Amino acid sequence: MVLKEYRHQHIGTLLIRKVEELFKNKDFDNYNLTTYEFQTPKFYEKMGYKLEYIRKNDKNPKLNKYFYSKPKR
Repeated sequence: MVLKEYRHQHIGTLLIRKVEELFKNKDFDNYNLTTYEFQTPKFYEKMGYKLEYIRKNDKNPKLNKYFYSKPKR
């Protein structure tokens, strides 16, 4: 998570790309991640991740958990 004062400076994008680069030669087919409603799941979609499913939290929708996957290239 990028601190609020550092957002909109492409730091999150750089971090995701760096993690993908570090793991690109490992023996698996996909990158997988989880995030919450309040952590901007649309950001991950912009990075090429596809939503696999959502685990709903009936008490607090901000705590809905999103599961994403992205094939390695």
